[in-house]
Amino acid sequence: MGLLTERTTPAPLVVPARKDEFPVGLPAAVADALARLGVDENARACEFDAMTRPAIGCTRNRFVLGVMTDLAFAAEFGLRDGMSPVELSLWLARNPIKPIRYGSPDELTVELFTACGVA
Repeated sequence: MGLLTERTTPAPLVVPARKDEFPVGLPAAVADALARLGVDENARACEFDAMTRPAIGCTRNRFVLGVMTDLAFAAEFGLRDGMSPVELSLWLARNPIKPIRYGSPDELTVELFTACGVA
């Protein structure tokens, strides 16, 4: 499993990290997660189109590292409960995390898409 996030919208995405599925399935997984968060269809389509070439790598961004640390700690509990990757992603997104002042990533993600006029 891979735990992914990014600096603009820290909503987590848990995806299978098998070679035949990753990163090819990433845009569809992001679109599915955004739909489940309530992000508008047009915004999801724009995001899907923008992800035709995802860039994945290590980060030195302290914000992203803080988000990943909080999410990874919480993910251990969800994995123990046998959640699917999608269930775990959504559960993690609802949990408040310190790097965003104890807000929840799901609310922040929808708020940011709305603020950009695409949600």
